[in-house]
Amino acid sequence: MCSFAQEAPSSPIIKARDNKSTEFFKNKKLQSPISPMVLFSQKITGVVYTEGGKEVLIGASVIEVGSTNGTITDIDGEYSIGISKADKKILQASYLGYETKQERIGGRRVVNFFLKESSQALDK
Repeated sequence: MCSFAQEAPSSPIIKARDNKSTEFFKNKKLQSPISPMVLFSQKITGVVYTEGGKEVLIGASVIEVGSTNGTITDIDGEYSIGISKADKKILQASYLGYETKQERIGGRRVVNFFLKESSQALDK
């Protein structure tokens, strides 16, 4: 098991330790500790559209099913999420007034969603 620590807030050197070796990596942009999950995750991107792809949905939720890992879409309807062992995972997109949809990631790096407007009326 690896542990990660940053030497000092202004230091660009990160130390990775395990039982067998110690290695040093330089990364001038990194300014905070990083999680091992981030190192071993696959970046999945995509866009959440309305059905037919006519409009993007701003602020739609995209989550990894069975976890607390999630994100929301930006002003262009785009999202990006890091998933470990992504080929075996499922993403779920939801938006108020639309039906929730799930997509198996498989080997894809881009997963787009097309959400259908919900036929159920919202309670006041």
